[in-house]
Amino acid sequence: MNGNLKLAWQSIKRAKLRSLFTMLGIIVGVTSVLVIISVGEGAKQDIRDQVQEYGSDLLLVRPENATSKGGLSGSSIFGNSPTGTLNDIDVEAVTSAPEVQTVAPLSTVTGIVSYDGKKYQGGGVIATTHVFPELLNHKIEYGEFFRETDEGRKFAVIGKHVAEEVFQENVPVGKALDFRGARYIVKGVLSELDSS
Repeated sequence: MNGNLKLAWQSIKRAKLRSLFTMLGIIVGVTSVLVIISVGEGAKQDIRDQVQEYGSDLLLVRPENATSKGGLSGSSIFGNSPTGTLNDIDVEAVTSAPEVQTVAPLSTVTGIVSYDGKKYQGGGVIATTHVFPELLNHKIEYGEFFRETDEGRKFAVIGKHVAEEVFQENVPVGKALDFRGARYIVKGVLSELDSS
């Protein structure tokens, strides 16, 4: 056994460059495996966090992107919309599906929110129904979400940052903001999303 170790050491000394490259290959290989495992674990944790935030029984139905072949586009529930659209027939089909308890159609709408000449361009605007808060694990901090009897009327529920930046206050419930040529009354302010 001792002779084998001596022979191996002599072989390493004779071929120093080859030995260095062999060690380097082993180090790079092990490091690559560790990085891949870390990235995979990080992705799994992100998915776990999203499921915990929105609930494990939430399903988002989106139209297929006309430019892609068989895939859905968009990175999050509030991300950019694909080029296709869903209509009332699609909503009814999802609503009547077995095991579906609640359906809230939503659409991202482009435009600039303003109040008293001050414009806010830092976020998205979502059009939805009174059922939307039931689907998300997110609370209204001030005021309330609009009710079924409010649908069709011009009410808005805004985020905390919009309240602070546009209205310069935390609780602008009852104040009016302008969006796409119409005036909307602020009915509620959402609590801040947990970024952790």
